[in-house]
Amino acid sequence: MSTNRGDQGVRYGVVFNCTNPKPWFKPWDRHYEQVLEQAAAAEALGFDHVWLTEHHFLEHGYCPSLLTMAAAFAARTSRITIGTWVLLLPLHNALRVAEDAAVVDLISKGRFILGVGLGYRREEFEVLGIPREERPSRMEEGIEVLRLAWSEERFSYSGRHYQVENLTVTPKPARAGGPPIWMAVRGKRPARRAARLGCPIALAAGGGMEEMQLWRDELTARGQDPAGLEVLVPRNVYVTDDAEATAEELRPYLTWDREGATDLAVHYREANDHPRDAQLFRRPREMSAPRSLQIVGDPEHCLRELARQQSELPATDVCLTFANGLPHERTLHYMERFAREVMPGARGSAP
Repeated sequence: MSTNRGDQGVRYGVVFNCTNPKPWFKPWDRHYEQVLEQAAAAEALGFDHVWLTEHHFLEHGYCPSLLTMAAAFAARTSRITIGTWVLLLPLHNALRVAEDAAVVDLISKGRFILGVGLGYRREEFEVLGIPREERPSRMEEGIEVLRLAWSEERFSYSGRHYQVENLTVTPKPARAGGPPIWMAVRGKRPARRAARLGCPIALAAGGGMEEMQLWRDELTARGQDPAGLEVLVPRNVYVTDDAEATAEELRPYLTWDREGATDLAVHYREANDHPRDAQLFRRPREMSAPRSLQIVGDPEHCLRELARQQSELPATDVCLTFANGLPHERTLHYMERFAREVMPGARGSAP
C-alpha cells in the first residue's frame, strides 16, 4: 500500500487545483496547457511528485476531473510520481474509478497514487444526488471495491452501496494490487478510518499532529508499523531575496476571494464538520491580525521555517501550493528557486 521512498528523506512535490480566477482569467485551453507545462517543469526541476485536487461547480474552475488530468500528466512526464490530493471518492462510482485509475497507472508505468477524501461541500453532494451522510460508508466500501477490482480476476462484493457478483474489471493496473491508496485526514474518525484500512495519510484543512498521533496509535494497536506508511502535508513556500516585495506581489492572489461565495473557507464553515472550523476558517475581518500561512524569504529563512514545521509536524512527503492566478512565469520562477536553492537542503531525513 505504501510507495517506496528509499533513503532519500522527505520528498517534495507541487499540487495543482487548476483554478482560473476571474481577475486573471485565461482561455481555458491555454490555462490547462500551462498547468501541463508546470507539471513537466516540476519533473525537470527534480521534484518527486505532482498532485491534483478536486471540486465541482465553482465559478473559478477548480479541477473537476482528476483522473483525466492525471493521465495527461502521465503522458507529459516519465519519472515523477502523480497523485490525487484528493479524489472525492464518495462522489464517484468506485468501479469506474478502478477502471480509470488503472489506465492512469498503465500510462504512467506505475507512477500513480490514488489519494481519496470524503469531501465536504454540500452543493456537490446535493447536485450529484449523493446523500452527504453516506460519506463514511461510501468511502470504506469504495476502498474495498477498488482493492478487489485491482487484485482479483473476478470478485463478488455485497455491501450497502455496491452489489457485485462474479465481476471482472479490466485492464489491471501496472502494479500487482493496484496503485497505493492514501486517505485525507482531518478529525479523529478519519484518522482511525485510515489506520483501520491501512492507508497512508494526507493531512488536510487543519489536520495536524493530533490526527497523526491517533493514526499512528491505531496502526500500532493493529500490529502495523506506522513508519512503513507515508504522511503528506501541504506547505506554502516562496523563495525570494526581497520578502516584503514578494508579500506585496502575492497579496492580491491570496486575498481576492476571501469574502466571496467561491472561497472554499466559506464552504468549510457551512459544512461545519469539525468544531475547530469556525475558528480555522474565519473571515479576515473577524481576525485580530492578518493570517499568513506562507513561508516567504531567502533560502536560509525558508530552510529554517521548513525545519521548524517539520519538527512540529513530521512528514515523509510535502506538497507545495502556489497562489491561484499567479502568472505562469512567476509560478515557474518560484518552483525553480525552491527546487534549486531550498529542496536539496530541506530533504533531510524522513521520520
